[in-house]
Amino acid sequence: MAGVITIADADSATPQGSFGDVIIDEENSELDLINRLTDIVREQDPDILAGYEVQSSSWGYVIERARIQYGKFHPS
Repeated sequence: MAGVITIADADSATPQGSFGDVIIDEENSELDLINRLTDIVREQDPDILAGYEVQSSSWGYVIERARIQYGKFHPS
């Protein structure tokens, strides 16, 4: 599964839907984007999230950004 989540921008047109195996979602705010990302992980319920520096760079950044911008954030 591959996908892109973007934040809506009035000055640009983001294509919606799917393109081959890539799903493109557009959210209205950064908080909506973070919530959508966590919803996707919960829906897919993966046993492992793998990648380069996933914990400290990827998820670490998302968790810290949510904590700083939106208050307490504890992924479950």
